[in-house]
Amino acid sequence: MNRFQANICLITVLICWSFEVVLFKNIPMSVPWLAVMAMISFIGFAVLGLLFFTHIKRHFSFRLWRKVLLLALLNIAYNVPMMEAVHYLPTMTSVFAATASLLIMPFLLLLTHEKIRWQTWLGGGLVLLGILFSLDWTLPWGQTVGLMYMGIHVIVWTIYFFFLNGLSKQNDPLTISALSLGSVSICSCLLYFCIDPQGFFHFEYSSTLLSSVFADGYFICAFATVINIYAQKYLTPLNT
Repeated sequence: MNRFQANICLITVLICWSFEVVLFKNIPMSVPWLAVMAMISFIGFAVLGLLFFTHIKRHFSFRLWRKVLLLALLNIAYNVPMMEAVHYLPTMTSVFAATASLLIMPFLLLLTHEKIRWQTWLGGGLVLLGILFSLDWTLPWGQTVGLMYMGIHVIVWTIYFFFLNGLSKQNDPLTISALSLGSVSICSCLLYFCIDPQGFFHFEYSSTLLSSVFADGYFICAFATVINIYAQKYLTPLNT
């Protein structure tokens, strides 16, 4: 895979992540986000584990797993604010705001004195235009709260992205994906049970909830995660 092909993969991942916002909008607010994280991550982990068990077992090490634990905690830390934000923001605003990390990259490049490619400026500019055109300029309180959550999401996601890029250079992407999803599921479960000891048995499993969870678990957690980590092997965080 060359750099051009890796960027095509990331465009595919970006489309999947945009689809994820729509899925999260369908999930009732009565369902805790940590419970959702646990379910979708477990589905993604199960899919990869069943399909690639031998490959993952061959590349597994406890040293890698310890590194992936930090990745899992960052994954939870950037996903939960985004999940909360989608209930305050219109769908299109959520889609563009969720990719606002593209706005941060040019400034990081300036700080590191690296050459800024025109594609980087273009990506950031399109995201900014999307946000500006989708905002309600009467500035309702709900929108402000949603944008604050998205701001937290973008900052933590940028940290996650740098850590993931470095880890993917030295380890098998498929194994990282499976260990990350499994760790996110376990950590989300533990955190959720600390907050609500009743666990997963006191909210309604509607068809909308189940379809959204399974679609996210398969297409986003399993499919998009693997493609994203494979592409990171051929890119740097600031030249994506």
